[in-house]
Amino acid sequence: MHFNRRTIWQFLAVGSLLFILSVVRSYWSVHQQVTAAIHQSYLLSNTTLVTPDLLINLEQQLNNSKAFTFTHPIFSSVIRQVSIKQASSVLLEDSASSWFNLAVVTNLAEHRIKTRFDLAYQVSWLSLLLFTLLVCLSLNLLVAAFPNARKQKLITWRNRLQTIGLSKSQAKLIANKLSASSVATQQQCQWIMAQNSVDERTWLLEHLLNTQLKPEQFSWLQLALSKNICAKQALNIATATDELTIDLTNSQVTIHGIPCQLKITPLIYYYWYAQKQKDNLGAYINPAINKPDREQGQYLAELMQQYGGHKKAINDLLENGLKGKTLDQNRNKIKEELTQQLGDLAENYLFDSRRDGRTARYQYWLKLPAEKITLKV
Repeated sequence: MHFNRRTIWQFLAVGSLLFILSVVRSYWSVHQQVTAAIHQSYLLSNTTLVTPDLLINLEQQLNNSKAFTFTHPIFSSVIRQVSIKQASSVLLEDSASSWFNLAVVTNLAEHRIKTRFDLAYQVSWLSLLLFTLLVCLSLNLLVAAFPNARKQKLITWRNRLQTIGLSKSQAKLIANKLSASSVATQQQCQWIMAQNSVDERTWLLEHLLNTQLKPEQFSWLQLALSKNICAKQALNIATATDELTIDLTNSQVTIHGIPCQLKITPLIYYYWYAQKQKDNLGAYINPAINKPDREQGQYLAELMQQYGGHKKAINDLLENGLKGKTLDQNRNKIKEELTQQLGDLAENYLFDSRRDGRTARYQYWLKLPAEKITLKV
């Protein structure tokens, strides 16, 4: 059975509190016994006058009183009894008095008498030795519990690392680093170890242990590795900044270093939006329903003719111009295809929108800044 750090501290805190309460209770028990002995001495004196003789007599009776005992079983086994070695009493002139010290304040008629005393203890050295050994053994077991859990974790890591082909010495070295790393890094390394198809897993594990990836960076790494990109290139992709490259000649889109495929019509519309972003033309407002954009329709038709666009789409642009509905359909296709290939990582490469205050129509633009876009024709 292994304990985590929090459990150990909770156990020690509760044990310390109980010990302190036991000490206070035992002290109070002796305090009450001494107080009772003083009252008994006053009763035996059979007077209400506080005189020097009374105080001397009180001190003698206390010095000759029977021994007191602790009520707590542990204290009573170690300290068998407590006796008064020497007592001295004085008449208090004011109301001030301290409680937690070796002194008792007693009222006698209208007077207050403070009695100080020195205690003598009868100690069982054997019990004290056994008690000390028991405490040391308990503390050692508690302290050893956490390192044992860590040791077991190290063994688990080493076994996993050896199953993926690492030598015993390599597995030991990486396991020690893993054990000392953050939870996020351990989770990342666990995922890498589970990928049997990934080459250079050892190199990748060592890099992750030396340089922790942010969650989004690790998502790019996972995506790159899932597309059978080698470990070193995948790591370069993960640590790269956002970048979009559209190559119309080869009908290819590269996002964050990962090649993506778009059908030719959505690809040309994606290029068209990216070109407006590069030229700092701002957002494009969707044309009115009854007034298509003839100029942009002609330009898009020429692009499609040059780069193998569909004849039907070309004819529609030439005859009817660029319509808002056509733009909406192609933006949705771009979003659908990129999300299918990139998941949530596609978000930064899609569109932002807002309603135009003058026309009340929506305008759209790419989220990615112009300096992050490269166009090839």
